[in-house]
Amino acid sequence: MLAAGGLCLLQPLYTYARHGTVSLLTLQNSGHTPVWAEIAAVPFDPAIGLAAHFPALMLAVIIATALVVRTGRYRAGMEESIAFAAAAGFVLAFSQAVNVHHGGTPGLSRYAVWLMPLTIPVFARLKDVVNAQRWLWPIAILSAVASAFMYGPAVPENAREPSLLARYLWTRHPGWNNPLPEVFAEVSAHQEVRSAPIWTRSCEKVLLIGRGNDAPFPIPCVPAPVPDECRQEWALCYANRDGKDYRFVRAPGSAIAWAGFTFEPDRVWPAGSEPIVRDLLEPAQWWTLQVRSGDDAALRFARGVRVTALQGPSRLVFILRDIRPDAEIVLRVPSRMRGTLTDAMTRRVITDLEYSGPPLAPWRIAVPSGSSLLILTLSAS
Repeated sequence: MLAAGGLCLLQPLYTYARHGTVSLLTLQNSGHTPVWAEIAAVPFDPAIGLAAHFPALMLAVIIATALVVRTGRYRAGMEESIAFAAAAGFVLAFSQAVNVHHGGTPGLSRYAVWLMPLTIPVFARLKDVVNAQRWLWPIAILSAVASAFMYGPAVPENAREPSLLARYLWTRHPGWNNPLPEVFAEVSAHQEVRSAPIWTRSCEKVLLIGRGNDAPFPIPCVPAPVPDECRQEWALCYANRDGKDYRFVRAPGSAIAWAGFTFEPDRVWPAGSEPIVRDLLEPAQWWTLQVRSGDDAALRFARGVRVTALQGPSRLVFILRDIRPDAEIVLRVPSRMRGTLTDAMTRRVITDLEYSGPPLAPWRIAVPSGSSLLILTLSAS
């Protein structure tokens, strides 16, 4: 018991020795009353939680508990009571952390690892009702091999983010899960930086930050009218796409979960362009378009201009910024196309364009300078 107590004291003693009184005061002042999203993040969050990254363990615990309870002879012993109390204490302690999401792991929260050994008493009880040795050992070996492959030292930090479950929810059913803003921002960016706005690749889910009079949408997400509660200074809200509209909800978490977020002005549509952008992209059916890059993208080359390319079955949209003299882009389109190059700040049509050459042949387009934002919309003709 004394040895165990000594081990428990090692971490706080190390913290004091390394950082002194200031670090301990910081820890003391960081305490707050957590909300449910903070309590449930480590065990259940689809991006960093234990259930999402180790579903086999959760399933095994449920099955083992059901087998033991089914006998009618189950009585919680000292081991189970200690494990349950420790799990509850851990989860509450995790909710006090100022960095629920953190570096150093491929995706699973490091705090979730602390919960794994607390399931041992449940499996130990199986020996009273079934011949557990016959199938627990193969499962344990298989789990160890899989863990060595999935979470070995060679696996880069944040390599498995977002998880398959988080990616599915955020892109297919964005309104079903609104994680702590820290988790969404850092998982989406693959780094430890709290900045907004941040969004999924095709704008299914967007984290907005209020600026007092607005909460600007990022490029290339089509800006939508934002409710007043999301416009408040430094307010964090999710915009969840529903068809071609967005539904807004305040990001969960106490004040500590919102702390440290910065606004990135270079990511957003310029002030005053929003209604023009909506009018230009609505006929292009923006909700059917996806950000494309790589070998299957229509954009093959850009010089002197920053380009964001959106593609759909028969439509293309190119958002052009930071335009320098002699800028140009080269496209490869599969069929005849026609469209318009428009100044998104003034609504002035720069030129009409048409391509009637061979499929996938290079199509060079000169991009005129003099505007801070141009939008090229093309459709099959």
